[in-house]
Amino acid sequence: MARGVGEAAAEGQLGDDSLSMITCESDAEMKLKKRILHKPPKSPKSPYSSSTQLYPKKTAVWRSLQGTGSARFENAAVKNPRQMWLGSLKQGVSHPLKSDVDVGHARSSVSSSTPEYLKEALGMKKPKHSRSSSNGYIPGTPDYKEKEDMYDEIIELKKTIQAQKNEGDRMKTKLRRLEEENNRKDKQIEQLLDPSKCSELARALSEKKSDNGWVVSGLKQKVLKLEQQCKEKDNAINKFQSDLKTNNLEEMRIAMETYYEEVHRLQVLLAKSETMRKNTEGRDTQKRLKALNAAVLRLSRNIKELQDENRSLKEDLDHVVSTSLASNKTKNYSEWSKQRLVRRILELEKKLGAMENTRVSPADSESSQLLAVSSSPSADLDHPDSQQVDHVKECHHLRGLVKKLKSDRRALQNLLLSKELDIKQLLQAKAEVELELQKWQNKKEEKSMEEQTSSEEIEILTQKVGKSEATLEEEKSEMTEDTMEKLNKSSPVCTVKGEEDHRKEQAAKCIQRWWKLYQNKKEEIALYEAVVVLQAAFRGHLARQKLLLNSGMHDAKPHNMHSLGKTNSCMSPCVKLFELIF
Repeated sequence: MARGVGEAAAEGQLGDDSLSMITCESDAEMKLKKRILHKPPKSPKSPYSSSTQLYPKKTAVWRSLQGTGSARFENAAVKNPRQMWLGSLKQGVSHPLKSDVDVGHARSSVSSSTPEYLKEALGMKKPKHSRSSSNGYIPGTPDYKEKEDMYDEIIELKKTIQAQKNEGDRMKTKLRRLEEENNRKDKQIEQLLDPSKCSELARALSEKKSDNGWVVSGLKQKVLKLEQQCKEKDNAINKFQSDLKTNNLEEMRIAMETYYEEVHRLQVLLAKSETMRKNTEGRDTQKRLKALNAAVLRLSRNIKELQDENRSLKEDLDHVVSTSLASNKTKNYSEWSKQRLVRRILELEKKLGAMENTRVSPADSESSQLLAVSSSPSADLDHPDSQQVDHVKECHHLRGLVKKLKSDRRALQNLLLSKELDIKQLLQAKAEVELELQKWQNKKEEKSMEEQTSSEEIEILTQKVGKSEATLEEEKSEMTEDTMEKLNKSSPVCTVKGEEDHRKEQAAKCIQRWWKLYQNKKEEIALYEAVVVLQAAFRGHLARQKLLLNSGMHDAKPHNMHSLGKTNSCMSPCVKLFELIF
């Protein structure tokens, strides 16, 4: 019977579903016909149609959504909406529920995710006035939307899904942290309960006495303290985990400390490098000056050697020329022809013209001798071939010697020019150094004169101070004597006239005393002002000397180191006087 009743109910439901399907299909056909008949003009192309081109990353998601939508529409053609809803509910119920929170979340998500037409078909929601049966609406038909609205809804759903995923990840990390903390606390409790590690508990167990209440109370107090500490630490950990700003601030503080240490280290290195550079610069200047002095000495020696070589070469050249002339004189030119003699004369004249720059007078004597020799042997014109060959060889040999001597002379002249330029530069440097030395000497003399005048003024002032002190002491002694005399002379009985005279004398003495004190104070003030002026002058003088010394150390050369030593020796008495006075 129950089966029969169930089958009848199922058939009734199927009949209702078939009727609703038929009515839905008829309504859909009517709507399509109305849309075709009243088709509006084509609207401009939607900007969302090319969203896949603008956002290539979302194409895959859109395709997956399209695929799921097509699958749903295919299934919807086979099943009716009531069966789809029942199947989705069965699938939701078939999954195991983890907790009440998950169940509530699933219910809310199911109720929020179900479309309105299904809610109206199942009676979960009443239809609106525009979607009522009086207006020709049958419950269960879906509310179709445009593509733009669907696209906006899809984007919002994606955002909610992403937010829920992030929330799920955060909750997972929180659960993992809590599990780690629980495990750590369990380990701590096990360690505290371990009798091998806790000395008091082991002692209590070993003694096995009846009166162990103090041990139990102590352990309870410890447990309470540990629980409080655990709670405090848990709260602190939660605060630190919730406040990421504190972690960022600590990281920034650590980074700033490291940066500060690095900056301090770099500053120390920079100061060391500057001191090293200054020392190296001073050493480099000293080395350069020493090298220049050595170069000057070496160049002077080279100049002397080159001058000696030039003299020896000139002597050799004179000797060679004299020997060649003597050999030419002894030669027998009587056998030479006239043309040969003329050629020989021309060659010798060319040689002499080339040598005229250095030696003019020897060239004139050689030409006269050669002309005399060439004019004498003009009688005979016949000569043998062997003598011609010897003369040609001698000419070639002489030409080579002359060329070599010319090249040596040019090289020596170039060397002499370079050495002369170096000597001129060194002389200029020497003159500059001498001028600087003269300036330093003049300044030193001026400083010595100033020091002498200042020392004389200081002596005069010291004498004045001594005199003023002596006068003050004398006045004090006189004042004491006067007071003693007055006390001794004063009598108990005195007349009116004597009292008036006594008062007048006392007033005059007071006026004199105060006048002397005023004059002494005035002199002391004048002396103090003079001392202050001298102090300022000496300080300015010492500061100027320091500045001059510092500038002189950079500019001056080792030639004036002796003069600087002298100035320092002259400065020492001035400094001593300054220290003695002040």
